[in-house]
Order: sequence, then C-alpha cells, then structure tokens
Amino acid sequence: MIDDAFDRAHGTGLSGFELIARLARVHPGGASLRYVAEHVVVSPSRVSRLAEELMARGWLRTSCLATRRPSLARAAHRRRAHHLPSMEATFAEAIRANLLDRLTQKQLDSIVAVCRSLGAPHC
Repeated sequence: MIDDAFDRAHGTGLSGFELIARLARVHPGGASLRYVAEHVVVSPSRVSRLAEELMARGWLRTSCLATRRPSLARAAHRRRAHHLPSMEATFAEAIRANLLDRLTQKQLDSIVAVCRSLGAPHC
C-alpha cells in the first residue's frame, strides 16, 4: 500500500525514497553504495539497481565516470530540492492513511511509549 502510493506519485517505490532520503542527509560529496546499503532496509544488490535507476532519471549522480556504475553516489541537488519534500509528504500521508488512522489513541500512545523507551528522537 505504501509502496503503491510512492509508485503512483513518484515512479519509484519506498526503497527509492529511502535511498534518496539517506543520500540527501550524508556528506555533500556523497557516500559509497556499500555505506548506504548498511543503513537502509534494502539488500546491497537492490541498492545498486535502485541507484542505477535513479541515476538514469537524473536524481542521483555518480563520481565513477569511467564505468558509469554508481559506486559513490550523491543526490542530484536540483532534483533533490524538488522531489524529496514531495516524497516526504507522500510518506507521511501513506503512513497516516495505512497505519495511524487504523489505530486507537491507546494503541498510538503505546507505540509512542515504546519508541521513547528505545530512544527514538521523533516521538
């Protein structure tokens, strides 16, 4: 359901959003795809395929010009400025519609309590 919302709105799934969001928050010079794969919930081979897809769309840039394989990637600044806020809004709406709206206030309070006990900064 959440993946479908991303595909309809952005032409990429939740994994594409996760990759773009992660790269937008690392050093401006980029990050190795190995590093990204260690910090996202996607297999390393999927990260490589996603990076190639997003490079073809102009959303990522690579510093490996000889092979054009995205071993070191960074979010393309023009595209990131336009797409990331929209993708974040899609994520928030999909989470609300598919998860939060289906829970009672008591259930939500329990989830917030668990998150806080785990040290989640967003709760």
